[in-house]
Amino acid sequence: MVDLLLKAIDRMIDLLRIREKRMQKRFDQIWKPTYNDLQLVHTDYYSMFQTVYRLAFEGIGKDNEVKSERLDKAIQFVKQQRVAFAPIRQKLSALRELQSDEKLLNTLSEEERGFLFQVTSYIRGKSLPDVVGTRSADLQEELRRMARMDETVAERMVLCELDKCIEHLGEDWIEVSKSFNALQVALIQRST
Repeated sequence: MVDLLLKAIDRMIDLLRIREKRMQKRFDQIWKPTYNDLQLVHTDYYSMFQTVYRLAFEGIGKDNEVKSERLDKAIQFVKQQRVAFAPIRQKLSALRELQSDEKLLNTLSEEERGFLFQVTSYIRGKSLPDVVGTRSADLQEELRRMARMDETVAERMVLCELDKCIEHLGEDWIEVSKSFNALQVALIQRST
């Protein structure tokens, strides 16, 4: 009887180790590369928004460059930058589909589901009013909309929106990083 109980306990321990190994494998093959890819995209977005801010608003109040020329430069810059990380953004966007797979979600730990949610929230984040898409697509569309508006209204409105977008970008990244750190900690705790 004691032998059966010990064998059952050994089997339970083996099953827990298998589960931990699966989680470690998912971390190494999916979650860590996802975080690293998203870090590249975040850096690109942050740099892009800062550069667009500078291109669109430097020289305001001076007659050296008209609004349309500044905005054309900003739009062209966004178009060029969007190409650089498009494959990574598409790969990260594909993670959204995982959130609708109940069977898969049930196999993930709470921390893994939390990280997946934060990544997909970051990617699909609505960054500018009335436009939904990737942050760079939203930025490009907003610049086009601004080019069609009265200069004073457009500059004031978009300046404010760009400030908010840059701020939200940082806040969203903090949430992604917190969830990734929680995932790392959970993995460490389970392995000890």
